[in-house]
Amino acid sequence: MTGNPQIPQPAEISAEWMQQALKASGAAPTIEALEVEALTGATHAMGSLFRCRLIGRDGDPADPASVVVKLPGPAGLAFAWFAKWFSVHRREYAFYRHLAPRARVSAPTCFHADFDERGNRLVLVMEDLAKMETVPQDVGVGPERALAAIEEIARFHGQFRKDVEVGAVNPADCQEFLSARERRILQTIYMLALPVALRRVGAEISPAARRLLIGFGRRVDAHFANVAKDSPTVVHGDYRAENLMFGTERADDLAVIDWQGWGLGCGMWDVAYFLGGSVSTEHRRRIERRAVEAYHGIVCGFGMKNYTLDDCWRSYRQNMLGPLLFYAMGCGVVSSDDADRLNVTKISLLRVLAAIEDLDSGEFMPDRESFPSSVGAFSALSGLVYRVVSLGEWLRARAMAISGK
Repeated sequence: MTGNPQIPQPAEISAEWMQQALKASGAAPTIEALEVEALTGATHAMGSLFRCRLIGRDGDPADPASVVVKLPGPAGLAFAWFAKWFSVHRREYAFYRHLAPRARVSAPTCFHADFDERGNRLVLVMEDLAKMETVPQDVGVGPERALAAIEEIARFHGQFRKDVEVGAVNPADCQEFLSARERRILQTIYMLALPVALRRVGAEISPAARRLLIGFGRRVDAHFANVAKDSPTVVHGDYRAENLMFGTERADDLAVIDWQGWGLGCGMWDVAYFLGGSVSTEHRRRIERRAVEAYHGIVCGFGMKNYTLDDCWRSYRQNMLGPLLFYAMGCGVVSSDDADRLNVTKISLLRVLAAIEDLDSGEFMPDRESFPSSVGAFSALSGLVYRVVSLGEWLRARAMAISGK
């Protein structure tokens, strides 16, 4: 868009900047003053949120009276590189600029979006959903809200399955959910983080779960390559409790936020990731059949053919392996000083392990490739990385034991 104001630093969000941003996007409220509040509870490595109250003439609220501004998070160099490697800012910009206007999903209205490719910086000015609430991941989304969330994402997937089939989704706007390069980066990070994760959760998991976590680490790339063979659609990518906002009166009043990971992938990824990590084990066991049946009925209602309920259930079981990647990796990389985040990640990982056992998802663990193949060679290298880091963890533990710490 021509005439866009410069993407600001947090301290540069002003009434003048906001006036220019909204004007560039076709809105023209008169803004005399601005009150900015950092939403510290919503800030994370990839994004910072600020609530801005817009004050018009005579001190009256402008229209809109408040908006939320999203900027890149206050991340260190490692997270900055991660954001660039996985195009998280460009992805979110592309969603709001190109997909959101026609997507059948409840997402915040975006009043202004801009992205600087060179600096990998993003700004969004969005509808303020202050009257809605999020459910803490460790608490878990209740059954009725969980079913509503599955139905919401099913409508989104159903719409875009057909669009993907007929080529109506622009490849320039929609990347793969996880490309081969991205899968291998994540497999390496997983194996680097796994020894720490196992130290942190080892006392709470069975020997079989431990073997599963180690075995999956060598097959991350192969697993996501396998599930990508299913009929592709557009997925959210990070569909979990913290990225959903609910109204307080009706279970089906919800909005989906944080579109940094969307892309072309298997729809059942979103379903398994949500039910596995964001719903308590008790509630997940009670509703998952009903949820998958509802999902299947909705996507088939959009014209999807030759997709049986058995196919859908099988895909759900297979995709339940995938959340191990993010939750086990999280258990290893979250700082021990961040006790709350570490606890949330641990709870989510234990839920997913319980779901894998309930569903016998280990049946879908990819076979190990032979060494001469590129996949087999990378798997062997990943195993070596794990053994080296595990040795370091063992030496660290021995040193602490000898020193009496």
